Amino acid sequence: MPLGKLTKETLGRAMSVLKQLHGVLAAAAPPASAAPPASDGAGAAGRSGGGGARSAGAVRVNSSEVLRLSNAFYSLVPHISYSEEGGTRGRLSPISTPKALEQKARNHRVCVWVTTVWNHRVATGRGGRACDETTPS
Repeated sequence: MPLGKLTKETLGRAMSVLKQLHGVLAAAAPPASAAPPASDGAGAAGRSGGGGARSAGAVRVNSSEVLRLSNAFYSLVPHISYSEEGGTRGRLSPISTPKALEQKARNHRVCVWVTTVWNHRVATGRGGRACDETTPS
């Protein structure tokens, strides 16, 4: 499919991927009523092989699943990424936080709306030019 031509079916599959990603992130989130773990006095330094301290209430996200679902979403809805050097072939960030997921979902809803309006305009013979109504035939 050419870049910029998204179908309702493709957008529906992309929304399904975002819902799966929401499930992965929600499963990793600590319950709202969970209290931070009690300190035994030893702290992170007293544990062996800990690999560093984690913040209170932090949980591990299944990073391989987040990466897989992020890649699936980016495959369905093409994105342009910018590298640190200013080029357009930078690496896309995994959608690994609730905030990033909400931003993608918001952008996705706008994309669905625009696609629906555009498809309606094309179907009714009014698509193709931005100023159809004011341009004389």
